[in-house]
Amino acid sequence: MYGNGMMDGMPMMGGVGWVFMLLFWGFAIAGFIFTVQWLLSRGKSKKGDKPHQSPLDILKCRYARGEITEEEYNRTKKNLE
Repeated sequence: MYGNGMMDGMPMMGGVGWVFMLLFWGFAIAGFIFTVQWLLSRGKSKKGDKPHQSPLDILKCRYARGEITEEEYNRTKKNLE
């Protein structure tokens, strides 16, 4: 008899134990990374998301940027109200 008895010097599970160990650690590390990314991204809006603006808010922004004249602003504001 070799070694100390039970496995007679053979690696765990006939040599494929390291494959399962690599898979386990790979899934554990990937799970940790995805969890951290998820926690950090919570509460952040996506780049394409904009807060909801009323038509009057949009009109005010356009006037402030100089896209429309004061007459257009007043006429459109009156139509919206």
